[in-house]
Amino acid sequence: MEFQEGMEPNLEAKGDTHTIGSLLKLYLRSLPDSVIPSSLYEDFVAIILTYELNQKEGLNELRYLINKIPCSAYNTLRRLCEFLYKVQTFSDLNRMDLNNLAIVFSPTILKNNSGNLDLEMRDMQKLKRVTEIMILNHEALFPEDKEEEDQEDLDLENIDPDELKNLYTVKMIKYQVQAREILTKDKEIEKLRAQLAQSQNTIMEQEQTILEQRNKIDQLEENVQQLQSQETCSGSSPTTTSPLPPPRSSKTVLQGGSKNGDLSNSPLVRRRTQPVTRTKPPVKPRPGTICDP
Repeated sequence: MEFQEGMEPNLEAKGDTHTIGSLLKLYLRSLPDSVIPSSLYEDFVAIILTYELNQKEGLNELRYLINKIPCSAYNTLRRLCEFLYKVQTFSDLNRMDLNNLAIVFSPTILKNNSGNLDLEMRDMQKLKRVTEIMILNHEALFPEDKEEEDQEDLDLENIDPDELKNLYTVKMIKYQVQAREILTKDKEIEKLRAQLAQSQNTIMEQEQTILEQRNKIDQLEENVQQLQSQETCSGSSPTTTSPLPPPRSSKTVLQGGSKNGDLSNSPLVRRRTQPVTRTKPPVKPRPGTICDP
């Protein structure tokens, strides 16, 4: 509230370190546009590709982009990077090393106003890396404060030829990196298409095999129906297969059974099961007697 009223409060006497740090972040978040204008969002994200290939060329292109920032935002960013560099030198005490500082301040100094959360998550690591580079190289990137009259458009007629050549080289490196990424993605897409085509061929072969098996099953069913109809027309009942005889044992052979295990002809079985028929001899009449008719 004191800052909003135009006062200059004594921060050492009022408030602790955490309150002052929160106040700084609140100020950066409350700006109508981020310190680095959102119109330069894509350019600052893409600078990482050039920096990873050639740090010198990457710093030159980053310095060129920083010079596009409006005067007041440029001076604010310069002071902020200078201050954060000093803070990270005391990381043993405050536990705020370069990585932690970049994580905290990168979303506030460079924002994407499209509201696309997926895009912010995708570029999170790149924004953090850009913030680290600006903090570490603040003296080379921000040699001095910018005055209002210094803010002029690039004059191609009066620009130094070496500087123009340098900018051209940086742009060419950037376009080459992007071309390599596009070629890599195209190769991945072609590989996926080949795998998809192979999978489709495999599926078609399996479907053809299943169709052939179904045709064979249908043919067998037709043959069975024809045989059944022929048997019905001839009036013959289907033959039944007799069960296999029981295995032959030594006891069966000793008792006189047949070789196939049948005991019906065995002497013991005949003696017990068949009725015994006894025939009496005929009686002859004695001489001189009359036989009963």
